[in-house]
Amino acid sequence: MGMKEIRMWAWGVLVGILGYLCGAVLTARLDFGRRRTAFIDRAGKRMSPSQAVTQFEYAERSHVALVALLVGLSWLITTPLLAVRRGLVTVIAARPPLTACERGLRKQALSGRIRELERELGLGEAGPEAAEGRPGAALSPVGFGSVGKGAGAAAPLARQRRD
Repeated sequence: MGMKEIRMWAWGVLVGILGYLCGAVLTARLDFGRRRTAFIDRAGKRMSPSQAVTQFEYAERSHVALVALLVGLSWLITTPLLAVRRGLVTVIAARPPLTACERGLRKQALSGRIRELERELGLGEAGPEAAEGRPGAALSPVGFGSVGKGAGAAAPLARQRRD
């Protein structure tokens, strides 16, 4: 083996080590952020968010950083495992199809919310005519509540806008 081959081998090793360290630092950073967020979210349920952040900074930061460093150094093993775990959780915990009862409840809740919003906006069965005489009626879109009632249903609102 000549000098040129030894240099190429040394550069290969150096690039490999630098690549490994970059992967380790990136993995450690991502793991640290994930663990910090999880701790603050859990602690935020027991105390105020500012207290949770303070608790993390004083009590948990070094522990979380050490664990993240170990995960980062073993990134060649942990990264594929975390990806497989995420995929398995996604597949296993995927939402099953809704039952007929659940679909009915969802449809009923949606219909109720639509009726409530129509009442608030002065729309619904009476159409835009129900909004006449109310201060914000002129701001309603023309014909919004008159779907299927013909073009004449929006005429009172259009006259109101010109005034």
